Amino acid sequence: MNKVYDITKKRLLHNNVRTILIVFLVLLMALLGLYGTYSLLLSNARKMGHELVKSYTADEERNIAVYRAFIEMSEYYLEELQQENDKQASLQEKMEAFLTTTAGRVE
Repeated sequence: MNKVYDITKKRLLHNNVRTILIVFLVLLMALLGLYGTYSLLLSNARKMGHELVKSYTADEERNIAVYRAFIEMSEYYLEELQQENDKQASLQEKMEAFLTTTAGRVE
């Protein structure tokens, strides 16, 4: 009877060790999977951030180009008015006329 008891005890001990090993391997795989997912998400978020910054930069550069064109147009407009020696209108009235003309073109 002791032999049967000893064999059963060894078998239970081996089963427990095997179960603990399997649980440990499953937990290790889960942790590695979580770490891989975390690092991949972090990498993708960083790439998306860089692309978003590039997109915003390009949009702002286009806006600056438009504003630069408006300023150049106003310079030419004021130069034309100065060449005509239109002394009756003040500078404020000249700029209002320019902005009204420009607003009509933008819309």
